[in-house]
Amino acid sequence: MTSIKNEKLQGALLMILSCSAFSLMQIFVRLSAGAVSLPEQVFFRNLIGFIIAAIVIRLEKLSFKTEPKYSLALLIRSLFGFIGLFFLFYASAHARQADVSLLSRTSSIWVFLFQSLLGQKITKTQVLIIIICMLGSVIAINPRFDSAVIPLLCASATSVFSGAAYTAIGYCKGHVDPFVVIFYFCVFSTICAGVMMLGSFTVPTGMTLVYLLMIGFTAAIGQIGLTFGLQKCTAGTGSIYEYFTIITSAILGFLCFGEHIALTTVIGSVLIITGAVINYRSSIRHAS
Repeated sequence: MTSIKNEKLQGALLMILSCSAFSLMQIFVRLSAGAVSLPEQVFFRNLIGFIIAAIVIRLEKLSFKTEPKYSLALLIRSLFGFIGLFFLFYASAHARQADVSLLSRTSSIWVFLFQSLLGQKITKTQVLIIIICMLGSVIAINPRFDSAVIPLLCASATSVFSGAAYTAIGYCKGHVDPFVVIFYFCVFSTICAGVMMLGSFTVPTGMTLVYLLMIGFTAAIGQIGLTFGLQKCTAGTGSIYEYFTIITSAILGFLCFGEHIALTTVIGSVLIITGAVINYRSSIRHAS
């Protein structure tokens, strides 16, 4: 029982670390916006992760070979994760951040839907947890949905593709090393973004280069936390912790840009944390 608790706690902490890293990444994305193109931001986002994963794989002498069904899962994780990333960046640049934050954080719903298609049942507790976290998100973010239709659709699509990517990562649990999962995703994304930025590449200098490198480092930490976290808990359980991004984004916005933290943000954050605690306790109960 103690080992189960430790594993679930590690999974929760890794997912929260991932959320914090991705929130910090968005700060550097915001700071470098306008100085370089979107494909160039995505290129640097994944280049650092590719280098780190390649070094670890070489040092640990891990194998790149996988069974065909896991190779397909890696392709789904890489393709859908890349598409979801571009949709998120596009939506962030053309719609209210509150609307984008809420719509892109519904991936847990899609994870449970995809898992149900694979034969896994959704419990009443899981439904309750999603409702609590979504309610907390609505209160904290206060979305108006008055942005243009296409960016809002892109934000919604982000959650669908992220849900598919999370499900694919969970499917590889125990069969593919996390750093191999990260390597394939980063290689795929780096190549695709590299091709897309050929016509608009700008040689980064000064602080812009620092921002791009920090996008890569924070994204790498986020990827490692996400992939290892989903190795220690199910994709559905792990995706719930993604709502913590709303809390960490609010804190970083206050610290870095002096953005006001409203009372509704605090109330919404309390609900999200409550949902996460219920999620954690439920995961232990079902694993024991």
